[in-house]
Amino acid sequence: DVHRKSIYTVRKRTSVVPFLQIFDAPDRSVCIVQREVSSSPMQSLAMLNDPQIVEAARFVGVRMMQEGGRQLEERLRYGFRLITGRFPNNREAALMQEMYQSERISFEKDPLKAKALLATGVRRAETVDELQLACLSNTALALMNTDEFLTRK
Repeated sequence: DVHRKSIYTVRKRTSVVPFLQIFDAPDRSVCIVQREVSSSPMQSLAMLNDPQIVEAARFVGVRMMQEGGRQLEERLRYGFRLITGRFPNNREAALMQEMYQSERISFEKDPLKAKALLATGVRRAETVDELQLACLSNTALALMNTDEFLTRK
């Protein structure tokens, strides 16, 4: 029932769903051939804070832990592949590891931040290391906020 609103969103001719409006969805009162592609700070805020997006990032984090392998590097590569459709180069892999370590330090200093992140939206009963899941989720969230993820060509 939690996701019912998003699955069965009714699109009326006269109103646009706010999340879609942020991403330049047309208002459906006219026909357009090609959507306008833009990048704005509001889009970044929506991608970093919308509960559905945070849930999606947490789900990717769980998949990274369960399907990505045993080593952190393998998990990060797997998550990058899930989100972008390609494997990371050496620089991107190093940046992801750096972000993961930064998130780990931050969450170790303030465990309540990790709990708040993982409490967003509906959570399945996963039996995983919550600190690692929070770090991987934030890394996935950062990857989901890239142009490569948002504007596929």
